[in-house]
Amino acid sequence: MLDLNVVAQDIVLTLLGTILTIAGAFLAKFLKNLAAKAGISLSAQKQALLDSTVQDLILRIEEESAARIRAGLPRIPGGEKFEQVLIDVVDKIPGLSRTDAEQIIQANLPKIGVGALANQVKAGK
Repeated sequence: MLDLNVVAQDIVLTLLGTILTIAGAFLAKFLKNLAAKAGISLSAQKQALLDSTVQDLILRIEEESAARIRAGLPRIPGGEKFEQVLIDVVDKIPGLSRTDAEQIIQANLPKIGVGALANQVKAGK
């Protein structure tokens, strides 16, 4: 004789398995889309962090130059400041080439409008 409880359990387990399979497919698609969006956000966050780091290094050398002037020492020429920022950027950001670092520095100079360094970029270094 068939036990109705066993039959009901089999039906419930079969339905549950089907539902979980369908839900898993939707969840996988959702997570894939979420990862793609997060990748875009991470790229934007990485670029913002890179720009912030470069701008901080530019401002640091500008402050150092201003401190030298206040102390009665000769100013740091724009070319030397640019070279120091370039060295610092390459040191701080692993895997970044000098050429890429130069482009990033040049892209960030107008954003913060520093004196001699910005003028040097405008003049074509």
